Amino acid sequence: MVKLRDVRGLTGEDYAYRLTLHAPAPDFQLNVTPKNPNIPRGGRIPLTVTALRMDQFDGPIEVLLQDLPTGIHATKGVIAPGQVSTTLLLSADPDAKLAGAAPLKVSGQARAGSRTIAHAANPNDPLKLISLAPQPDIFMTAETRAIELQPGGTVQASVSIKRNNGFGGRVPVEIRNLPPGVLVTDVGLNGVLLNENEERRSFTLEALSDAQAIEQSIYVSGNVETRAGGQQNSFAGEPILLTVKPKIQVSGSMVGSSIAQPTARSKCRIQPF
Repeated sequence: MVKLRDVRGLTGEDYAYRLTLHAPAPDFQLNVTPKNPNIPRGGRIPLTVTALRMDQFDGPIEVLLQDLPTGIHATKGVIAPGQVSTTLLLSADPDAKLAGAAPLKVSGQARAGSRTIAHAANPNDPLKLISLAPQPDIFMTAETRAIELQPGGTVQASVSIKRNNGFGGRVPVEIRNLPPGVLVTDVGLNGVLLNENEERRSFTLEALSDAQAIEQSIYVSGNVETRAGGQQNSFAGEPILLTVKPKIQVSGSMVGSSIAQPTARSKCRIQPF
């Protein structure tokens, strides 16, 4: 039984609804931002690919960029089960050249039962274009390249920047592509921030006690603060491989970052029969 009513209590012949029933058809749609990436020569920028999952589809979605011009490179990514987005890195050689703006082609593929599903991101938008830019105001470097976490544990990672073009402003740092149950803890009021006189910063990652075992790349990006809308102002460092270890089973209980210590042995006396 399905009941429909207007939230304002209005009724009448003009209030018509159409109800459709169909068998579940697990599927997804993809969206990419920014849609017009401006890649600095010799630099890297992050792309975010977001999935709209439909009809309870929760499988992994493999995402990649296709038909890139010579001198332009991109990483691949996976939107893992339980997640709705992934980050890709788009980079350009220092001597890269383009005859004109190149199409940005992002596609995703997944399995749903016996079916293979494939979709392009923003399929109805023909103005997704790649262009090149001069040297950026900052180069971001991920000094920590691999991180291992136990559920309930913490670890520190470090990033640094090289300032170019006389840039001396603040650089807010964003940690992208974190899996569920992993978060940045020491963000403070302004988040992870490199002030005007700083070129290096550490931050702490924590895996919550219920974090699931996973291995995936995360990324750090530095943002050049600007009031000019529409500019490419986020520049990325190298991928960081994050591994969340499985929980450790000890004496029938699950523990995370530390192994439960055995209790002191109680003394007992055995009486002969």
